Amino acid sequence: MSTSTSPLLAGVGYERRDLGAMVDLLQHHGIDTVADVRTTTRSRKPDFAGSRLKAGLAAEDINYVHLRALGNPRDNRDGIRAGEPEAIARYEAVLDDQDGRAAVAQVVAMAHSGRVALLCYERDGSTCHRRLVLTAARELEPTLEITTLGDAAVA
Repeated sequence: MSTSTSPLLAGVGYERRDLGAMVDLLQHHGIDTVADVRTTTRSRKPDFAGSRLKAGLAAEDINYVHLRALGNPRDNRDGIRAGEPEAIARYEAVLDDQDGRAAVAQVVAMAHSGRVALLCYERDGSTCHRRLVLTAARELEPTLEITTLGDAAVA
């Protein structure tokens, strides 16, 4: 378990992980809050669906918040994974609308109160929209420590 209490914003994906492995990873990095940045909390992996995920994290004293405003539209996901400029621009527009800006500001505020992990499906953060959320958070608060958990991608 990490003993660091410095503010941190990290990205993490649950692809090829079970809930136990995810909790171990979060605890190792001293994560206090998981901010779910999926449009919907449904998942083919039952432990990562909505109330079940929230309950599993709560049992380990990890807070959970769903930030729907930071979700990537379903029909834009393949484009983000492929790094298509049009898909990236479309998601950046999501981040730049009123709800998106407010949600990024909420993420930054949460990170100043504890250690936060942005959760989505893709294990490789370089192919996920959460890297764009991390970039937007860094632009809003340049001194915030930003990293990824469990993959080699850099925000």
